[in-house]
Amino acid sequence: MSNRAFLVRVLLLAALISALPLAGCSGEVSFTSAKLSEATMCLGVDGNAKPVNPTSKFAVNTPEIFCSVKLSNAPADTEVGSEWVYVKGELSGYDNTVIDTLVLPAEGTQYIQFSLPRPDAGWPAGEYKLNLYVDGKESVSLPFTVGASAIVPGGASLSEVTMALGTDSQSKPVTPTSEFRSDTPEIFCSVLVSNAPAGTELLSEWYYVSGEWQGVTNRLIGSVPFVTQGTQYVSLSLTIPAEGWPGGQYQVKLYLNGALQEAVPFSVESAPITAVMSMSIDAKNQPVNQTTTFPVGVEKVWTVVFNHGVPAGAKLLVEWYQTGGAVDKYMFKYETAIEARELPYAVNATGGTGGWKAGTYAVVVSINGERQAVLPFTVQ
Repeated sequence: MSNRAFLVRVLLLAALISALPLAGCSGEVSFTSAKLSEATMCLGVDGNAKPVNPTSKFAVNTPEIFCSVKLSNAPADTEVGSEWVYVKGELSGYDNTVIDTLVLPAEGTQYIQFSLPRPDAGWPAGEYKLNLYVDGKESVSLPFTVGASAIVPGGASLSEVTMALGTDSQSKPVTPTSEFRSDTPEIFCSVLVSNAPAGTELLSEWYYVSGEWQGVTNRLIGSVPFVTQGTQYVSLSLTIPAEGWPGGQYQVKLYLNGALQEAVPFSVESAPITAVMSMSIDAKNQPVNQTTTFPVGVEKVWTVVFNHGVPAGAKLLVEWYQTGGAVDKYMFKYETAIEARELPYAVNATGGTGGWKAGTYAVVVSINGERQAVLPFTVQ
């Protein structure tokens, strides 16, 4: 997924054109079983990269334009490329200009997402298209348009959008901030809604954009609808997940009656300790085949713990539990003292005779007796 801004203003276009190579220009001939289908332009994607709010019409203030596409039967080392093109519009002399390209490695059958963020000056109005390639050969071309900002029927509007650690009895922000700790119990967004007719729906969509959550970008992690009217402050919030907030960049998108109005960024600092589950590890203790779902009979389940600043000498405790019953059943533990080293800590737990049995489990990671992460996993 591209993170480069769409710099299409006249003074910057020449540099952009020269800097971006065209996708799909190779003279090689190749054959592949990989296919693209269900290509959809949209305002966002969910945790499986499937489209959220599909549309081919965007506003000049749309924070980010997304495409979701299904890749099927792709062999290893398949490359899926995107090519964003400004076709024509308010910028004269720049018809059919390639504004961004990206190639992603992929395999198997899965949904894939591409996106392009809004430039600081807004999207130039006009016609665009997104070309998608498989191993350098064009497979799909999706036209879309950018027009005036979305208008909400009845004249409702949003202002004073503020991220905060809380809100007061009038839903106004308390302790405003755009930077949160990984253990923040609840993250709030306060917004002033004005001139809203009865029944106006205010919807917030919360996205994890990028960061320490490996392999995950622009994932929808929660949505909060609210029906409002008149002029009033509204408090929207999302509570901490069981394993804490992953460190990184986030965004809240706000809609009025389905029309996107604002996109508010915020960040979460990395926790002192983070951990992931995997099928195995490499020579540097990095996770291989990261997952939270393991097959029945697997001999070992790996937990990889990353230290982000815990001082040497601190006590690291990793515990395994069987969950799903009336009481979580303690299984076993691993203890060690934190050392002054860069390598992560890789710990495995064996399932005994016949390997791990089907069920639900959890790994709890603590430092000096304080819980830092909870990693649920399933054997099935």
